[in-house]
Amino acid sequence: MKKSKPSLTEKIEVADKWINKGYPKSKVLKILGISRSTYYYRKHYRVEEKKSKWGTSSTGIFLS
Repeated sequence: MKKSKPSLTEKIEVADKWINKGYPKSKVLKILGISRSTYYYRKHYRVEEKKSKWGTSSTGIFLS
């Protein structure tokens, strides 16, 4: 059985975990394949991934 790729939200949670342990943000984000602009955007705005009624993934963006 093939594993699914982690979502961007999951990647950011992992990044936060390692950054809070003291690792440099730039290295953590590079390893996880997240751009700095995406990381900071997602930290500044509350972004939720949700399923549409058709079963496909869509992103809902809400200002926090």
